[in-house]
Amino acid sequence: MNNMENIEEFTHGIMAVNPNRPDEEGNIEILHFVGYWEEPNEDDIIGLWEELKENKEFGMQEHVNEIELRPAPMEIVEYYNSVVQIQDNEEDEESFN
Repeated sequence: MNNMENIEEFTHGIMAVNPNRPDEEGNIEILHFVGYWEEPNEDDIIGLWEELKENKEFGMQEHVNEIELRPAPMEIVEYYNSVVQIQDNEEDEESFN
């Protein structure tokens, strides 16, 4: 059975970016993305900011003052929806092996 049918796609997202450190092509890299099923509110944004600042797993402490949280455009939200679907399909395949 494929779990894709059970996954509700994100409708909104917040991305953490560092506009002061573009990649080699001049693009701003997405350092972290969080998808939401409803429009994020101020508490969501504050909670994400605190988590990025404090959790060493994200590796952003060194440049935390340069990081900005921005609403993700729909094309970015759709991209991450596809990533979640691919990961879910891979997990389904592993569970059958």
